[in-house]
Amino acid sequence: MSPRQSQTETEQTNQQPELDRILLALSSEPRRKLLSELMDRPRNESVTLPDAVVGDNMEPMEIKQFKTNLHHNHLPMLAECGIITWVEKEDQYIAKCGDNFDQAAAILAEL
Repeated sequence: MSPRQSQTETEQTNQQPELDRILLALSSEPRRKLLSELMDRPRNESVTLPDAVVGDNMEPMEIKQFKTNLHHNHLPMLAECGIITWVEKEDQYIAKCGDNFDQAAAILAEL
């Protein structure tokens, strides 16, 4: 910390990469849908995927591709940011709120 930089400025600078990662995580519609589903439930309740975010008009092949994207892209990104935790169970994914969920939910609520 430079002599001219306050403690608050240093804290804001250190938090910026985390905020950038959360904003990047919120940049995708499937991830926003998942967070929205979690926001609509009690904090300790989980969401079963892909069922909770798949549209009724999706074809089986689209659902399969979506599940692949969930597994390799969307869920890991949200978990890496601490927004959710997730596990794979019997050909589905179970997602719960993570430590940074409230911060991401507050941002999403403002959009």
